[in-house]
Amino acid sequence: MYILVLDHFLACLWIVLGGRDKEGGTTWLFANRVPDKNVSPVKVWATAFYWVFEVISTVGYGDFSYKSNAEYLFAVMLEFIGVIFNAVLVGTVMGVTAGDLNFD
Repeated sequence: MYILVLDHFLACLWIVLGGRDKEGGTTWLFANRVPDKNVSPVKVWATAFYWVFEVISTVGYGDFSYKSNAEYLFAVMLEFIGVIFNAVLVGTVMGVTAGDLNFD
């Protein structure tokens, strides 16, 4: 549940970053001509939610990507969140905690 709430929040931030440069067209929204297609806000949100989830899960299909420096830094931040999330997930599934490790 936490990852879905986090994904929603980060998707909203991705949309805000994408709508910043309306004249130059150098953001992911304008590079993919999303505003020109009369796309509903739900479709834009779903696209952003999908992109954030694929970056956090470290799949990264590459069908949508960053175009500006701010989006680049945001994507790097998401990749770090994804690595931490996957490490915690694998550790939880395997039942390994720091106390279980014995290096003697």
